[in-house]
Amino acid sequence: FFKTFKVSVQRSNRTIAIDSMSRVVTPLEIGVCSTYKRSKIRSVIQVIEPLPPGADEAKEKAELRRRFGWKDVRGLTCYSATGTYRDLYVYFDYADKRSEINKVATNAFKCYGLDGAQVGKEWNHIRGSCVVVRAEPPVTRVGGMFQFFSSNVSSMPPSTSTTHDYDPTISIDEMVETLMFFKGKKASTVARSRDIERTQASMPLGFNPPNDARLAYVSPSTVRNPDQVARDREKCLQCHKMKGMMSKLMHCPCSKDVLYCSRECQKAHWKVHKVTCSVRKKK
Repeated sequence: FFKTFKVSVQRSNRTIAIDSMSRVVTPLEIGVCSTYKRSKIRSVIQVIEPLPPGADEAKEKAELRRRFGWKDVRGLTCYSATGTYRDLYVYFDYADKRSEINKVATNAFKCYGLDGAQVGKEWNHIRGSCVVVRAEPPVTRVGGMFQFFSSNVSSMPPSTSTTHDYDPTISIDEMVETLMFFKGKKASTVARSRDIERTQASMPLGFNPPNDARLAYVSPSTVRNPDQVARDREKCLQCHKMKGMMSKLMHCPCSKDVLYCSRECQKAHWKVHKVTCSVRKKK
């Protein structure tokens, strides 16, 4: 047997796809950049004049058309380097087919379809500059798009909601770190993993699934089977960040079940782990 719990997300004044967000207007402009040198990335990012107040997307797009001469302003929902929800909204000119490809921005922001769609019309590149604003956190209803596969469905979780820390500002330093974070990563894979983690976090405290329950994840764009979800839920032994947040975890060469998100966490946890690790080495 299985029971499905779907995402229900509210937006203050409009709805876009599954995960919709209203935004405050504290924008950054990211110019064309094709190299991952920090100094170069920093040099193409600048704070620009505020967009119209009220988080009115139509007015924001009209202002960007007026200010930059963009023909077809489209939006993208994205994650920052440390975002626990889709905390960035990016505008760019979809009609621009002549400007240089903004490789660094494209790589970081290619998480979903146009205008925040989970699935839908694909896009290839951001050409020229783009404008980034902070998105407000959504209200997420339990339990995302998970399915519990179990012979006993009597202990399914009740409906609840989750909240996220919200900082309306975006600093240039944060944007540099975000663009650097996505170097060598596929943004859509990182986004999917964080979507799964965020939905898992919406499970109410104290909820205990049936002993034989296995958790799967289903969305319009992907299906994660129970074994894949189990791997997504693996955590760094030191900082406890999930694999979904870090995209990749490394294991100790002598202890395959001991995972770390970074060399720093491995070093910090060595005092604890070295006892069992040494025993395994002798064996």
